[in-house]
Formats: sequence, C-alpha cells, structure tokens
Amino acid sequence: MLVEGFKDADLEKIVIARSAEDWQELKGLKNIVLAVVPGGIRTGTASAEWGNKEEIRGWFGRWWEGGTGHVRL
Repeated sequence: MLVEGFKDADLEKIVIARSAEDWQELKGLKNIVLAVVPGGIRTGTASAEWGNKEEIRGWFGRWWEGGTGHVRL
C-alpha cells in the first residue's frame, strides 16, 4: 500500500493514479503489486481500471489467497 513517507521503502505497494500524469510520476516506484488507473493506461504491471470494483475485488481475492493479480499490459 502506498503511504506518504514510504514511497522509497522496500514494501509492496498499491498505487492509485487519477490520471496519466499521476501514473507517470508514480510508475518508477519499486514493488508495485497493483496499479489502479484510468482506462486506457498501459502499466506493464498488474492493474485494475479506476472505478471497476469487480476487477479490484478480484485482484484482492487472488492476492489474499497467495496468488498474483492478473496482468493487463
């Protein structure tokens, strides 16, 4: 999870970007396990579309059970 002050920490992170510009600023962070982004943005990592609750819930379900999120490139 991304918490201000921990961006450089070697921890798993979930990044929520409201725009392509936000994603450009955040995509260089280490250990991103999920990027929640507006539709049409290619992340190169596991991602869910902003506002798609089912996609986000599905990712969390797989993650909770020890799997990985699906990758949409």
